[in-house]
Formats: sequence, C-alpha cells, structure tokens
Amino acid sequence: MKKTKILIEMKHGLGDCVCMLPAIRAVRDKFPDAYLALLINGNANEEIFRHSGITIDKYYYFSLKKRSKLYTLKTLFALMKERFNIGIMATMTPATKGKYLFKLLGISQCFGEQYNGIHFLDLDNKKHFVDRNLDVISSLTGVVTDKQPHLYVEKEERKIERKLALVDGKSIVVNIGGADKNYYKGNYVYTRNWNQKNMVKLVSMLAQLKEYNILLLGGKLEEGFLPNYKEILKTDNVYNFVNRTSISESIYILSKCICSIGVDTGMQHVADALGKPTISIFGPTNPVTHGAYSDKAIFVQCQPKMPCQYCFDTTVYYECPDRKCLNSISAEQVFYKVKDLINKWTKEIEPK
Repeated sequence: MKKTKILIEMKHGLGDCVCMLPAIRAVRDKFPDAYLALLINGNANEEIFRHSGITIDKYYYFSLKKRSKLYTLKTLFALMKERFNIGIMATMTPATKGKYLFKLLGISQCFGEQYNGIHFLDLDNKKHFVDRNLDVISSLTGVVTDKQPHLYVEKEERKIERKLALVDGKSIVVNIGGADKNYYKGNYVYTRNWNQKNMVKLVSMLAQLKEYNILLLGGKLEEGFLPNYKEILKTDNVYNFVNRTSISESIYILSKCICSIGVDTGMQHVADALGKPTISIFGPTNPVTHGAYSDKAIFVQCQPKMPCQYCFDTTVYYECPDRKCLNSISAEQVFYKVKDLINKWTKEIEPK
C-alpha cells in the first residue's frame, strides 16, 4: 500500500508556529505512519517544531525573501518529486500564492481557510488562531480533545547551562522587544511596540525584587534597545541574554523561569506552550484571538478600551501615530500584575 505523504505549510512567525502545533499533532495522531513534511521559513521555525514532541520526517526551507532563486528552484523541484497526497496551508498564507504553490506541487487533497473563501483578516474577535487552525483540519482528523500547544525541553542545552550557571535562584524573563517589524509603504513599523521608556522602567522595578533574577531576552532587532538598559544591567540580579541565545536556548531559559513578560510576541506563546505563566501587554491585537492560549495567560490592556482598539485587520494597525492603546499602559500596571502572580505562586509552593 502506498504511503500517505502530507505537506504542512507554515512559513510564518514563531508565535504562528506555536499556534499551529495542536493541528500538526492531530494530523500526526491520525496518520501515525504517514510521511509528514513541513514547509517553513528557516532554522528558527524548525527549532520550535523540534521541541514539540511531534515526529516530523523532513523540513523544507522555502522563503523567497531570504534565499537565492537557484535555491528556491531546487527546493521547488524537490517538493514536486515528493508527490504529496495531502496539503495543509497556514491560515495567514496569501490565498493566491498558497493555492498556486499547492497546485504546482500536484497535491490532490488541499486544506486551508483559503479554500473556503476565508481571508486571513476575516477576524470576528472571538476565535483564536489555534482554533482556526484546528477548524482547517477538522474534516481530516475529527474532534481534537487537547487543543493546548505544547513544547518540551527534550535535552539539556549544555551551552546555555554554562551561561545560566551564574544565575542562581528564581528567574523572571522579560522579552524587551516590540514583536512584529512590518514593512509598510516604504517604512518599517513596529506595530506592537510598547514605549521603551515603559519597558525600561518595568525592568528597573522588577530589579528591586532582589530574591528574583531578571533575564532579558530578545533577538538582533532588540540589540538596538540595549543602551537604554546600560545602568540597569549594572544591577547584580539583571542579566542580558539579548541576541545571545538560539531559539532552543531561549526555550531552555523560559522552561526555568517562574513567568515570562512581554508584548504580544512569539516568545510569550513559547512560554505558554512550556506551561509557564505569561503576562502580556496588548494593544492593537486582541488577546482572545492572538494571546497565549492557556488559562495561565494574563493580559494587560488599557482601560477603558479605546474605540479604535483591535485594529489588526485595518490600515490603522500600520498607520497609527501614537498607539495610545499600548502606551497608555504604565509600567506600574504591569508590575502589579507580576506582584500578584508572585504572591499566588508563592502560596502554591509553600508547604501546607
């Protein structure tokens, strides 16, 4: 009998990859003996999926922006030779490009919102992207009982263990970045960036919790923010890991913390999938649709809600001049949420 071959396309951000995990796990459970390949952007995506506990047979890197035309053509021919039976498309993939690719690959059974006439931005502010992904494969897999994304530290990261050797005791992770960097009308826009003055003040307040270590996480984009933390980093319980860790090492760090703090960013989804409480600062996106999925997720939003808030599906998302929905949230508001979480966590671990 010919082996079923399945291709799942997920060429998007880290948070999007995490939100796709329950659907991919459901497909693998339904087809335990199938050949399952993922079409992704690159190594960062692969690191997420390698920590999922899901058996993936092959990863294909396919990004027109990041690789040469020759590499792209070779990858395309390799995909065509696979002769996949089933293709599953991520919700945020443009319909025309995605459907053309699957047609070019000769995939007979195709699944995706794009095939149901649903646009990525057709949001109702009620359905989470995890659930949208599960809806896509529901006719293929049936009912899914465990909808929570899961990530695991499968092996000790020796390199990061050495880095963490200096950090003794309980830790709080702060993702100092602003999440998405979008190219819009000739300019880069940080659509979810909380004012850095607020983030710096929050880290300063957290540093006063001397019984906790404060670990700063971020990537290459966040290195530009580090001069703002020059004085804070002199504090003996604040540690800089910005652009000093791989995704796998960041996963390891998050697995050791008591909570993760940040804006609506991929690392908050990663922390949530590791079973860690998250405190996320939300403005233009809705936590109901975009937030960390578990009941351990805490969201800080402006009060009262602004008339223009949750503008993700409009041009305001890119053109807003002041982002009051984010910047009206104070460092104190977030800090108090952290204190409440610490108090609850302390009570839970105290001997009865």
